[in-house]
Amino acid sequence: TEEELSRTKVSLESEVTRSNTCSAELTDTKSQLKGARKFSNITKWDILYTDPYFNNVFSEELLEELKSSCKSWDLLDEFVGVNLTDNVIDHFRKHDVNKAECGEQRDIFDLFDEFIGVKLTRGIIKHLRSNHNDEPCDD
Repeated sequence: TEEELSRTKVSLESEVTRSNTCSAELTDTKSQLKGARKFSNITKWDILYTDPYFNNVFSEELLEELKSSCKSWDLLDEFVGVNLTDNVIDHFRKHDVNKAECGEQRDIFDLFDEFIGVKLTRGIIKHLRSNHNDEPCDD
């Protein structure tokens, strides 16, 4: 009987540990779901959060793969050789130049915060000059 009680105690302790682990995983999953993108705010740029793009150096091959599915990826020509970090992808999500309206663009220097930790390439500079130069509207 004492032996049975001891085995039962060990078994219960094991179940409590397993239950606590499951509870922690569930809490973590709930937290991730709260922060997940909602269907209403998904953009074409979100594909860059997937493999093989996210946190990898953007190559000519990856660019051609994207272009084969849709012509609107031409903007990324200037980003070949750039590590596609969260900040870089977020930049595209916030400043989709295909949707920008006159007067919407911010001062080019305000955008540099979005590229902290990213190797600044000639392509990024060209992109900023071409798409975020605050030129007056052609009215």
